[in-house]
Amino acid sequence: MKAVILLLGVALLLLFSPAMLDALDDFRLTDQADAFVVGSGVTSTTVTLSQTLYGARTANVQSISSNVTDDAPIASSYASATKVLTITGLDDSTGHYLTVTYSIDGLTDFFGGQTAARAFPLLFVMAILAITGGSVYYAWSNLKG
Repeated sequence: MKAVILLLGVALLLLFSPAMLDALDDFRLTDQADAFVVGSGVTSTTVTLSQTLYGARTANVQSISSNVTDDAPIASSYASATKVLTITGLDDSTGHYLTVTYSIDGLTDFFGGQTAARAFPLLFVMAILAITGGSVYYAWSNLKG
């Protein structure tokens, strides 16, 4: 009976694991917004971000908003050494006021926080495997004896 309860507990952990991992990402990251003025006559531009983009990936750019409705701004590349973000998809007929919202590391002030947050999913999976293995071993040993 204990093995069945443990396996049900593992099933509940697996059920809630996506929400737990999303919450862990929210804990690790902070949103940063920077505003830029871009002149007319350009369809792409480079801007220098005030903070380092998390993971140096353009996927961590949350949004790029513009005052020009014909714009479809997209973050196309990022250079981590200079914090320069290339934005394409601008309408060349007028000047632009761009607001870039992006994710930055929210745990820089906490020594070891980022390492612990990165290790949590591994420890979580190891705990699930240990509980499952232990409950199977417990059930198997009780069947024999």
